[in-house]
Amino acid sequence: MTDLNFPPGTPGEDDEDVQPTKPMQPVPRHLYREQKPEALRQREPIQAILEQARKLAQDQEVRPEHIEPRTGRREVDPLFAYLLIISLAIGLSPLTPSIRYVFLWALMGILGLMGYVLGTVKNPRETHIVDLIWGLAFGFLSSGPFLAAFGSSLNTVSVRMFDVENTPTVIMDTWAFMAVVFVIPACESLFFRGALQEVRSFGFTVLLSTLWSAVLFFPHMELGGREVIALILLIVFGLLNFMYSYVRARNGLAAAWLSQVVSYGLLWFLPRLL
Repeated sequence: MTDLNFPPGTPGEDDEDVQPTKPMQPVPRHLYREQKPEALRQREPIQAILEQARKLAQDQEVRPEHIEPRTGRREVDPLFAYLLIISLAIGLSPLTPSIRYVFLWALMGILGLMGYVLGTVKNPRETHIVDLIWGLAFGFLSSGPFLAAFGSSLNTVSVRMFDVENTPTVIMDTWAFMAVVFVIPACESLFFRGALQEVRSFGFTVLLSTLWSAVLFFPHMELGGREVIALILLIVFGLLNFMYSYVRARNGLAAAWLSQVVSYGLLWFLPRLL
């Protein structure tokens, strides 16, 4: 039988003192990865988590309906601003009516404009033309009965509300026109029907706006001893503010604004021309 020549260190058939073979050397990690397909490569757990989170962030779409809308309760409550203005209105009663009116209306207009900019006031541009027509109609309906019932007496009320002694009538008529057509409707609509009614109830807004009208005008109207006239005017202011708040709830802020322009122009300016 032919002997087989094995290399040194290689186990043969007749060798009894055979040294055990050395274990296999591990394949380097980078070589192992190069030999494996991409899909079979093992990845670190943190890398897999990060990649999954990145894909979710890229695939997720933020839609408008998923964004929670802001509510009025999250904004600053206009009631605090109202308490400030009403306190100033009472404290500034000794001043000349024109100076006092300008200061208070300017402050109310600024606060109402801030509510519009910050989002508390609903955007007037969302009103349609039909709503504006309803605003005109409610303006005539709310002032027509008072104009027919009181007639020339409204001229006396308007004079006591706006006129200053020793001032020409033409200047006072111009001042009253600017106030009742532009200034008052803009300031009160933005503040009461815009900011306040957005976060407070309908009745509460009517109550505060009526109280505001009384505190603003009564100190200059010399109503001492004329409690009946004061009560009638308070009822008139209450009904008007009720109508404005109703139009705001029904047809929007712009319609309520237009309604107040029409009614105030008919009640407090037109009688001055008759």
